[in-house]
Amino acid sequence: MEKGRITSISDFQLLQNVWEKQVLCDEQLSPQGRFDRMMEEVDEAKEELTHLNGTEASRQRLGAEIADVIFVALGVLSTLNISAEDELNRILDQNYRKYNPIVNKELRANGMNHDQALAHQKRIWTRPK
Repeated sequence: MEKGRITSISDFQLLQNVWEKQVLCDEQLSPQGRFDRMMEEVDEAKEELTHLNGTEASRQRLGAEIADVIFVALGVLSTLNISAEDELNRILDQNYRKYNPIVNKELRANGMNHDQALAHQKRIWTRPK
């Protein structure tokens, strides 16, 4: 970690967990309490989205609200002893295999539109066990 900057998701998750333990009560630190708080942050981001008007200030307000969602979501994962970095890497890999852009391009070149190509890829995808 650079001085004053977080350079990895793991560092961010660790610092977020320490911070929340210092400022939240036990009920708020439970998986359900953190999840409820995350949903409150999602609602705030959704509200800010309705005010998005193309100005830098409105974009920054929305960005801050989305960052709050991520911040609290990391706390949910921490409570469950789940590594955000591992899960993000896993889901990136899974999505790449499920919706492979090369396959998508080939399907579209063979006459499928975007939605048909995605639906086809989803239909034939096998979830890892």
